[in-house]
Amino acid sequence: MLLILPLGISYLLRTDGIATDKYIDDRRNYIEQVLDTIDSSFSAYEQLIYTTVKITEELAPDKAEHEAALKLAFSSSRSALVYGIGIWYEPYSFDEKTERFGPYIHHIDSNNNKEEITYFWNTPEYNYQNREWYKTSLAAKEGEISVSPPFFDSDYTYITFGIPFSKEGKKTGVVTVDIVLPQLQGYLSDYNFSDFSGVYLTTKDNSIVFSKTDASNAAIEKHAMEGEQPGLFTDRTAVYDENEITSFFEGIGQKPEILTSETENGVFRIHAFLDRKAIFLNIIFRHSLQYLIFFLFWTSVLYLIIFNSSYLKRNYENRLLNTENERLTEEIFKRKEAESRLTFQAYYDEVSGLQNLNSFMEKEEALQPGNDNRSLIQVSLNNMKELSLILSSTIIDETLLAFTTRLKSVCPLETRLYRARGFSFFVVYDDQKTGSSQKLAEKLQNEFRFALRLGSRDIRLRAKIGLVYFKDAESLEQVLAMSQSAIAGLDVADSGRVGLFDHSVQEQKARHVVLDAAMSQPGFISELYMLYQYIVKTEDRSPAGFEALMRWKSSVLGSTVSPAEFIPMAEENGLIIGLGWFAIEEVLKAISGPLKNSGLFVTVNVSPIQFIELDFPDKLDNLLNQYAVDKNRLKLEITESSAAAAIESFWQIIDELIRRGYRLAIDDFGTGESSFHRLYSMAFDTLKIDRSFVTGLNLDERNQEICRSLMNIGKTMGSQIVAEGVETEEEHRVLREIGIKYSQGYLYARPQPLSETEFGKS
Repeated sequence: MLLILPLGISYLLRTDGIATDKYIDDRRNYIEQVLDTIDSSFSAYEQLIYTTVKITEELAPDKAEHEAALKLAFSSSRSALVYGIGIWYEPYSFDEKTERFGPYIHHIDSNNNKEEITYFWNTPEYNYQNREWYKTSLAAKEGEISVSPPFFDSDYTYITFGIPFSKEGKKTGVVTVDIVLPQLQGYLSDYNFSDFSGVYLTTKDNSIVFSKTDASNAAIEKHAMEGEQPGLFTDRTAVYDENEITSFFEGIGQKPEILTSETENGVFRIHAFLDRKAIFLNIIFRHSLQYLIFFLFWTSVLYLIIFNSSYLKRNYENRLLNTENERLTEEIFKRKEAESRLTFQAYYDEVSGLQNLNSFMEKEEALQPGNDNRSLIQVSLNNMKELSLILSSTIIDETLLAFTTRLKSVCPLETRLYRARGFSFFVVYDDQKTGSSQKLAEKLQNEFRFALRLGSRDIRLRAKIGLVYFKDAESLEQVLAMSQSAIAGLDVADSGRVGLFDHSVQEQKARHVVLDAAMSQPGFISELYMLYQYIVKTEDRSPAGFEALMRWKSSVLGSTVSPAEFIPMAEENGLIIGLGWFAIEEVLKAISGPLKNSGLFVTVNVSPIQFIELDFPDKLDNLLNQYAVDKNRLKLEITESSAAAAIESFWQIIDELIRRGYRLAIDDFGTGESSFHRLYSMAFDTLKIDRSFVTGLNLDERNQEICRSLMNIGKTMGSQIVAEGVETEEEHRVLREIGIKYSQGYLYARPQPLSETEFGKS
């Protein structure tokens, strides 16, 4: 009997220990989910720096060429996290006659998308070769990205991705991409780390980029007075020292449990500290009633056995019952308070006092598609995260409360106000009862142009306002999604405009995502195929050659995708080079196969991105030698608009190809902004008149004059002229009268597989 009490308590303690381990495992999974999110966010910037290195290795030592390459890479990043991109050279990279430079492009006004290019060399003010980030990046292995410790400038905190580049087989310098950390700070602040004693996000060199601890200021100060470093808990650029932090938490009475994880590429690590003792005691406290009941029960039993007194027994039972009643009454009261508090937290925002999204989903009536008078105005404060970095949480709460007060004062009493996640607010408005929601949205837009006054401080809020109508949606969830899309469609230049939901924009974005995913499938290239369209002699319509046109029949989408969709997507996601070589090799197979004895030429479209690929002319030579194809049988075709936007290295490759005997054609001639001097000096073999000048040619004398002028330009440049888009006999007749020698269009033949042409059939 005497052993039952200690054995029972031991069993309860063991059960609570298992519960503690389970809780810690749950927190470990949560930390790994946070890290997975960070890992996916930074994969795009690794690809950006690899692409920039590839371009840099082809650049000549020319400032203008470097500026163009940097601007192209900088604009393609499309991320507020990318602050700057730099190209930094070793001293031996330049001869004595060449001006030395280290170009660096960065934001000077991120809100207005303004950037600036600065040049550095070994000046006393900034000798970058003595910078730690430069040495670390230069020492990295080929293809390996280094990450510098975080550093501050006057505006932001950064980390630097760096990777060396080589020229002529020798390391020549490094390319860097600076990533702004405050937005990462704001992103992580949305996660709930309240259960952790401390959370530290570090780079692989143990530099802290985000830290959060529940240690009190008094504990930190006491720790500092004992010779330690409080900066571990207040300065986000400190170095992570696990032993020191563990010692700190042990010094304030905790028993640290350390949860550590890192991203797959090793760039970031997260270290989370849990107080095992506090968790265990908290679980015991929650089960205190069980311990108490167990203890009191067996104590009373022993007491009755030992004293065997009926009076003491009855008296003890009465006291036990009274105690239990009091505890139960107190427990009931606490539970009612807790339920009331949980109900408020579930349906109301504690800061503003407004109802939250749970209330919106439960209290708003079901939609009546096509016949619903309600509208939703979303007011999103898009600079609150920035303010959170420089203002205390108390001031942020006061700002939100002042904003809520002003919002209530502007909106009619009949409106219903909600606070969404983050810094967004919803106004539900009945147009039939209270008037035009468009006017209310514009009124709110004007109202929040003025700063909020908090004591002696003026705080300027930048509000984006979107408007959607319930009748256009089928559910409350869709209303919220449409509202978010309306807000997302606004940029900085639209600060004075109310955003309206646009179905076409949403469908276009959805289509963009679906196409990108389909192109990422392993079998994407195998789904491509080539069609061939005749280019004929205008005089007698006899075949002169073919234009090879790429097509894609996607197994994922179950349909054929237009080149107008997947070619720009391929240029954006980096697949265009693979597509280009596929097209060139298919054409070479056709020329060396079915078309071998035909004497016809074949033109194939090539993206400007392909031309600036490393060793493009040499690779092209090797392919022609492999298939034993004469260069006169192949024409490389580029559009005039893309040629006009190309960088200097592109024209250098064009010049090299022409010197090697390749034939090049300009497509859509007359619609772009090409330099005639450039076109003349490059001696293009063929100029193709855009179909916009050919369509209805017999009815438009101006287009006839344009075609004559373009033909004369071609003669002056020594180039062949091909008219595209010929669809009627009248158009053919006029082209023949003008003297255009070559034509192409549906009148003669549609694009078709080579096997269906007269040459493929033979």
